Amino acid sequence: DALIKSVELAIIHLESGKNLAVHCFAGIGRTGLFLALMARKIFRMPGETAIQWVREYVTGAVESPNQYNLVVNAKI
Repeated sequence: DALIKSVELAIIHLESGKNLAVHCFAGIGRTGLFLALMARKIFRMPGETAIQWVREYVTGAVESPNQYNLVVNAKI
């Protein structure tokens, strides 16, 4: 729930014209997870499509099976 709320809050900030930086230690797993969830919400993409889209910009994004499943199955 906290992750989804964070994604929704980030989108609110973007929609109000603010800049947003998304990062983690390597910028791949958690960053990719967050960006894929944002893509699902903003572009109304299915989870697998959102992951593929993010991977076009962040090679190797959404690293683990747990992250993948979270993006695909999230209620967002």
